[in-house]
Amino acid sequence: MKKILQFFLVLGIGLLLFSCSNDDDGFNTVTIKVYCNTPGVPVRVTGLGSKGYLTIKDFYEETFRTEVRRFTLKARCDDEDALVTIEIYVNGKLSQKRSDNSFLSILEILK
Repeated sequence: MKKILQFFLVLGIGLLLFSCSNDDDGFNTVTIKVYCNTPGVPVRVTGLGSKGYLTIKDFYEETFRTEVRRFTLKARCDDEDALVTIEIYVNGKLSQKRSDNSFLSILEILK
């Protein structure tokens, strides 16, 4: 009976320690949101990796996992009155939010 109790005690401690292991695999989940307050105005977004650039209207959102530790995201439109906003979320938390007219650039450094 004593050996059975010791077995379950060791098993319980082992399971407890295993469940507390570090789940950090070196990747970050990044969500990018780009939007413009002027409907229909084309906004050119660069810095999206292998895509090169993307032309959007109104709103764009993308989520990806990456090992990259830094990247630059740029948004540009020809309408100087249009307000362009970029939001970057890292692992579900808002990391940066910036707005500007016509041109916007953000450098994001991930941990």
